[in-house]
Amino acid sequence: MIRLSYKKTIAVIYTITLFLDRLDLTIVNVTLPTVNRHAILHQ
Repeated sequence: MIRLSYKKTIAVIYTITLFLDRLDLTIVNVTLPTVNRHAILHQ
């Protein structure tokens, strides 16, 4: 088992969190125009 120091563990968790945040933001920015277009068509 690999043992990381406290600082490295925090750095890894922070990096993963930033990646997931950017991924979520990208998905929302790509999806919103499609959802908006779909909502306008069904009004």
